[in-house]
Amino acid sequence: MKAPGSKTAGYSLAVRPNVTPAGRGLAHLFVTRGRDLERHLAELRAKLADTAPVWVSWPKKSVRQPSEVTENTIRAVALPMGFVDIKVCAVSEVWSGLKLVVRKELRAKAT
Repeated sequence: MKAPGSKTAGYSLAVRPNVTPAGRGLAHLFVTRGRDLERHLAELRAKLADTAPVWVSWPKKSVRQPSEVTENTIRAVALPMGFVDIKVCAVSEVWSGLKLVVRKELRAKAT
């Protein structure tokens, strides 16, 4: 997938979850608004398997694009939903990314 370009103001893109036959899947969000982050993460938490990672990307401060979302904003929204962050990376020159997974103690037991 290609990250959105440098025009990030008011940007919200939720990539449709890719769910495999085994029920795993993954998703990658690109957001600039906190309310979009909350809505998309809640939807994904309900739809994806407990083992599926969710990447959340926000504009880097260095690109000077308007954004309500930062690494700390993502944590503040995600942690109460049962997510924990495990990686951070540069997605592109414009976007940073934080990888979230459901905490182990909250994952459904495999049968």
